[in-house]
Amino acid sequence: MKLRGWLTRFLLLIAAISCMEFSVGSAGQASAASTTVAAPSAAALEQKDTKPNYSMTALENEPLKGETVQLVVRGERLKDVYAFEIGLAFDANKLKWLDAATDVPGFSVKPIVEGGEVKLAHTLVGDVAGISGTRVLYTIRFEAIQAGRAEVVLREVSAVDSKLIRATDQVESSAALTVVGTNPFKDLAGFEWAREEIAALASEGIILGTTEDTFSPGKLVKRADFLLLLMRTLELAAPPEYRFADVDADAYYADSVASAASLGIAKGDGRGLFRPASPLAREEMMALTERALRAADRIGGEADMSVLRKYGDRGAIADYAGPSIAVLTELGMVQGYTNSIHPKRNANRAQAAMIIYNVYSYIRNGNNQS
Repeated sequence: MKLRGWLTRFLLLIAAISCMEFSVGSAGQASAASTTVAAPSAAALEQKDTKPNYSMTALENEPLKGETVQLVVRGERLKDVYAFEIGLAFDANKLKWLDAATDVPGFSVKPIVEGGEVKLAHTLVGDVAGISGTRVLYTIRFEAIQAGRAEVVLREVSAVDSKLIRATDQVESSAALTVVGTNPFKDLAGFEWAREEIAALASEGIILGTTEDTFSPGKLVKRADFLLLLMRTLELAAPPEYRFADVDADAYYADSVASAASLGIAKGDGRGLFRPASPLAREEMMALTERALRAADRIGGEADMSVLRKYGDRGAIADYAGPSIAVLTELGMVQGYTNSIHPKRNANRAQAAMIIYNVYSYIRNGNNQS
């Protein structure tokens, strides 16, 4: 990346200027530039040559939506680090970059923030030895802007010593966060695996409870209700070319079901009926989801059916649903549980919320058909 190359060259230039002394000879000729390097201590000479270790930790792993999240990047077993560059990645849908600060003397280059990636750089100044031992390199701050699970990854640290020797370490240290939203529902005990996703969807107005403070997570989801959520999340609509005979034209879901039929998402049963109030089998839910993603140009290509081998009950999957389940498995939108996908079981409201949340996160990440 051009910015990264410029940043590295800039740090090397600053380090070189800071470390070098120029003198003029008595005959008026410029003498060779000399680099002043502090003599290593006896303890340093005896120290075992070990590789530095870099890590990142969050001071709070479950921040509330709207709160500031602080993370600390720390280096251990450092040796004469005069300048350093840090590469981070973060979930820009859940976290908003605020700033970074360091107590290391010298000065920092203005952070480079591009989408969900950050480059930080800092250098000492003057004829001084680099930092050694254990040191906090940066304290980083984000704002938690969206409920749900998020991750910040420390990918790479490059260090330049006072001799201008550069070393780069691939790190992959991460901090897992769960941004806690304002959850209006008080009946989610036993459904903790979906709590934050339900809260996130509720805060965005995508889902509603069965009452003001209940969600009824274990209640079976109706076919029409799931399709309505799916069409709303993907912002799909089409002129109604076909209406199912059992869908009342005045029903709150009528337009969504008609649009889904026109787009080839909802196909009804063999009798031309949609059965809007009936429960929705898990394989049906996944088939509707995959078709909707294709209709919205969010996915393309063929399914890799080999991914279904992870499910012990793959033989129970209907032929029509197999490719859809394979696609969603590849995308990480469904994982199954107890090593099975349970295709014939009816989906409850919590399970439906999870898959809607995964669709919501997928499109917020800007994924489109490749």
